[in-house]
Amino acid sequence: MKLFNQNKTILTIIGSLLLIFVISGGLLIWDYNSNKNKELDEVILNNNKGDNSMFAIMLEQDDGTYDESGSNTWPTDGERVYDQKLSGCIDANGNSIDNALSYDAVNNKVILRTQQASMCYLYFSFPPVDLTITLSGTTGTNQIGKYHKSIDCGSTGSGTFNHIYQRVEIGSVTAPVKCTLKYTATTEYQTLKSKVETVNASQNYNSHGYRYSGKFPNNWVWFNGEKWRIIGVIPTKTTNGTENLVKIIRSELIGGFYYSHSSSAETIWGGSSLYSLLNTHYYATNKNEMNGQNHAGCFSGGEAKPNCDYSEIGILANSYYGKMVRNVYWNIAISPYTSITANTAYTKEITSRTVSGYVGLMTASDYGYAADSSFHDTTMSSYDSAVATNWLSNGAGYLIIYENSGSSAGIIKVDSDGGLSVASGTSLVPVHPVVYLDSSVYIVSGDGTVGNPYQIGM
Repeated sequence: MKLFNQNKTILTIIGSLLLIFVISGGLLIWDYNSNKNKELDEVILNNNKGDNSMFAIMLEQDDGTYDESGSNTWPTDGERVYDQKLSGCIDANGNSIDNALSYDAVNNKVILRTQQASMCYLYFSFPPVDLTITLSGTTGTNQIGKYHKSIDCGSTGSGTFNHIYQRVEIGSVTAPVKCTLKYTATTEYQTLKSKVETVNASQNYNSHGYRYSGKFPNNWVWFNGEKWRIIGVIPTKTTNGTENLVKIIRSELIGGFYYSHSSSAETIWGGSSLYSLLNTHYYATNKNEMNGQNHAGCFSGGEAKPNCDYSEIGILANSYYGKMVRNVYWNIAISPYTSITANTAYTKEITSRTVSGYVGLMTASDYGYAADSSFHDTTMSSYDSAVATNWLSNGAGYLIIYENSGSSAGIIKVDSDGGLSVASGTSLVPVHPVVYLDSSVYIVSGDGTVGNPYQIGM
């Protein structure tokens, strides 16, 4: 008999006996000549077989390889089980025969049900390790709530609860394992709002909010299955009055868009096509509404149409993270103010807070305060030198929420060199969505660094 390598088929002719070795499974050597006068539609192949037919049987090993042996008996080591998927028959031409073998699990035997078979093969593999997970907690604790989640798999397994993806992850299993997922009520969680205020206690700029400033602040947060960044805790107008809420911005852009597809509405945030696109499809009440491909805001004139299907990256209102987002009245600047400081910009922005929504854009003051504090008294149109010390200045050309009341309609955007400038409302500009989080959102874990962002719950 010849030796052979994995994934190869070798044909060996020995007189009238044809042997085929198929490495994808264990091999039963079937002597067609000695059995050609037998009733082949129901030949029972098991450890009670009385003739001299030999089986080439593959026994799976611990490292995923197998040992091949010729036998006319069923393996009796008790560790491996017959693998129906990796066993089968082929005809004289080497073609696989569908459903040639059936397995009688009650009597532990294989039955051949075809007259085409020239060769058949049996494979015996280790059974999958049993894993049982038991929830330990009262009704409702598996929902969003202030519970520390941990998993105990005893001495034969290991597992963790991933708060980022809200899932159980099994690290290793060496034997049948029973894991217990535990929910432990705790009051130790710190709210994200409190943490931001504590970290930025020295940067509360004239009651304009607690802001992250400089080039490399640890303001990363895991939100909606991706990394966002915390702008700060900002005084925000809501239906309940003015509340201090955490404001975050998506780190990656969602595409390049017009502020408005219509020049007549380009100066009004609440009437712009971008506002509608973000609050109807990017943030949506159900999955069907997340496809905004046919929305007016998705079209960009002669440019390529952006991908406005947000079923994968959008915010679903009733999802784990969607419930954290607040509907607020957005600070909207009134022009012209590209040549003013962060403090002056904020004062202008809060004079117009009549447009409500779940999703918006950052404001000029957000961008101004993101620079090192030494630049906060510098006009933002000359922020070129602040590029190296502003975590929001990455050359992406952020779009800023804005209404132009002057004679020349336009929008405000961040230039690649770090300054602010006015552009046409029908200019394609990269968009980074911004949302406000409910004040009850708390930190589950993380330290705010890019490698270990804050993981949040509510």
